[in-house]
Amino acid sequence: MQETELPDKNCVTLPNGDCVGHDCMHDPKEEMKTDHPLLQKKNLTVNDIKKFNKIYVTVQHSRVKECGHRFDEFREPRHNCEFCWFAFFNTHGDLVKTVDEIFHKENGIHVLTALKGKKFVRNFTKFMSTVAQWKIEADKMKEQKDNDKLILIDGMN
Repeated sequence: MQETELPDKNCVTLPNGDCVGHDCMHDPKEEMKTDHPLLQKKNLTVNDIKKFNKIYVTVQHSRVKECGHRFDEFREPRHNCEFCWFAFFNTHGDLVKTVDEIFHKENGIHVLTALKGKKFVRNFTKFMSTVAQWKIEADKMKEQKDNDKLILIDGMN
């Protein structure tokens, strides 16, 4: 059985690999492991820091195709835009399922309004009515295709 080296409680390792602390047990010459060329430079310029931030810090949000607004997947839409809200509900299936369960309970719409607000409830009902309408249309098309198949089979006899 090998002995594992426990980290020293008094040691703090700086990004350049130096250890700071009283009676540090780490090797101060140990280099920071990085593959990025910006981090291997000793003197970083302002442009290097900006490039580093753009690559590792800045969050790039996608855009909703229909309206062109930026889409943050983790937050409710800031705009009162039907397309943004539809994209939000479309990407959050578990949320839609939970809200739908609350919505169909007694006084559910009042509970949702108290929890999430009027704007959320209004856009949720728009989303659910759109999905329900699409389902009705899909069922009608399926019935029509089944009827067309029966007519073709009867016409062949």
